[in-house]
Amino acid sequence: QSNSLLEAMQAGIPVVVSDIPANRELIRHGENGYTVKLGDSPGFSQYAWKLLQEPELAESLTNNAQTMIKEQFSLKKMIMSHVKLYQSLCT
Repeated sequence: QSNSLLEAMQAGIPVVVSDIPANRELIRHGENGYTVKLGDSPGFSQYAWKLLQEPELAESLTNNAQTMIKEQFSLKKMIMSHVKLYQSLCT
């Protein structure tokens, strides 16, 4: 996963990313950001323009992204995931 993508989402920046496996783990197209085919410059431009023209949409995407980050990537959640992993390896 991309730390810079996680950080942008947490900071409230609406995102348009390449549709690659690592990004698909974080972005739900149209829900918390947009994905476009790798190398699709017109697609990137289209969604970036859409976000600039529709601030309410951009805000909705960023709110959804921040909620997802809180629920799935909080410090407590990440620590507990590591604890469970270590426990499973020790049993």
